[in-house]
Amino acid sequence: MTNPSTGNSAIAKAYTIKRGDDFRGGTFNFSGPAGTGAAFWENYAVRAQWRASPDGELIYEHEFSVTVTESDGVGVLSFDLNAPAADTVSFPAGNMIGDIELKSNSLPKTTLVTMRATVIADVTHD
Repeated sequence: MTNPSTGNSAIAKAYTIKRGDDFRGGTFNFSGPAGTGAAFWENYAVRAQWRASPDGELIYEHEFSVTVTESDGVGVLSFDLNAPAADTVSFPAGNMIGDIELKSNSLPKTTLVTMRATVIADVTHD
């Protein structure tokens, strides 16, 4: 788990995405500071976007099902980074960049994950 309140929590991920296949980018778990509990994540917002370049047009924005739990006084925010085949089929072949931003009442907007992906065109299809 990563604690976003430390300032040393950035993660870099690289993916290969097959256009037209389900994309499974993994589960992310972020913990708040000790003693703050689940309240650290009150009014959270999670956003993730893919673009061809930092200021390029939006290619895809993820929708998340987020879970907030608490263990030993530490609040944990968890979600999966996925995209269904019905969405990836329209990804352009080539390179994309993206990031995941989080914010809550206790956390200003913070980029916690930066991502790069190579999108491979599907060859076998109907």
